[in-house]
Amino acid sequence: MRRIGKGDWSLGYTSVSGGEDILVGGQRLTVIFAPGHTDGHVALLDVSANSLIVGDHCVGQGSAALDITSGGNMTEYFQTTFNFLKLSPHTLIPMHGRVNMWPKNLLCGYLKNRRSREASILKAIENGAETLFDIVANVYSGVDHSFWIAAASNVKLRVDHLDQQKKLPEGFSMENFVDSFVEFESQVSALDTDPGKL
Repeated sequence: MRRIGKGDWSLGYTSVSGGEDILVGGQRLTVIFAPGHTDGHVALLDVSANSLIVGDHCVGQGSAALDITSGGNMTEYFQTTFNFLKLSPHTLIPMHGRVNMWPKNLLCGYLKNRRSREASILKAIENGAETLFDIVANVYSGVDHSFWIAAASNVKLRVDHLDQQKKLPEGFSMENFVDSFVEFESQVSALDTDPGKL
């Protein structure tokens, strides 16, 4: 998949970065800069209804994947979620799934889920997991291996977030962790041919 760029639009466009008001069908929408899912993600606040169109930040069921290939960032995702809570919208409108009438519950649930997964990753590291494969195999042991590739992207983002917060144990090597990315897919593929390798 390829990111849409400025040259992809056949009509004129106006760049936005947050804070701008736009009119769509007579409705005023305020652009909210909302990085995290991607580095250029935005949300739109329908001022009259106090409804927040959150795009891919939230989804109808489960949790949204952060797009590591397009600047997804866990630290920014958390900050954007807190910013959304401060706006106190009456409804959240995700890009996928149903309109949510309980935004505070949904957003707090996302934060709780992400913190819980992050705690599991940190525990795996504290118990000796050093490579991407070690961490994914530990944290996602009950999940079908076909989902491990997708899970690895979020593990990478979460370990980076823990590193930024200086929460990783002293002996953990980010350099070795990053070097382990190369072998990850082949290690997962090997599990499918020989399940006893885990």
